[in-house]
Amino acid sequence: MFVECLMDNFYTQQVTQPTIGTAVLDLVITSEPDMVDELLVFEGLGSSDHSMLLWTCQFGKKRLTERIKLNYRKANLDKIKNTLSSSDWDRLLEGKIETAWNKFKNLILFLVDANVPKMKVSGTKKLKPVWLTNKCVRLLDKKRKTFVKYCRTCSGSRLGVGDSGRLPRGGCRVMSTTCCGY
Repeated sequence: MFVECLMDNFYTQQVTQPTIGTAVLDLVITSEPDMVDELLVFEGLGSSDHSMLLWTCQFGKKRLTERIKLNYRKANLDKIKNTLSSSDWDRLLEGKIETAWNKFKNLILFLVDANVPKMKVSGTKKLKPVWLTNKCVRLLDKKRKTFVKYCRTCSGSRLGVGDSGRLPRGGCRVMSTTCCGY
């Protein structure tokens, strides 16, 4: 149920190696799969049976100028459907669940690689931090719009805010002392 909730919300569990005995009990969950560069599992500290985790997060800025993208619009869907319908699923999915999953995943990846053409995408993307997700951008935009709406009311006029909704230099300090009393 927990794993389904993670998958439904597009979160990624980064820890794949056992951290206590043969079980994975420690979690490093991210909303961006590429945010964690490297995750290492070390021996436990002292007499602890818990393993130590060390990971590096990527908070820098990336510039994507040219990348390869799959063009699903031109995919050979008939060939993919025929291959999947003619597969022997009983033989493919026999054995342990992990083995069956890997076989299924490899089949799908092979079919995508063979039947979905690749295209180069280039563009001038703005530099932005990796952690600045689309959701974060939407929330920042909502915050800015709410603030502009506030500034256009009578309450905002006492802060020296014009019709543009922008504060003058030092306006944040004026706002915090006026509104919050500090």
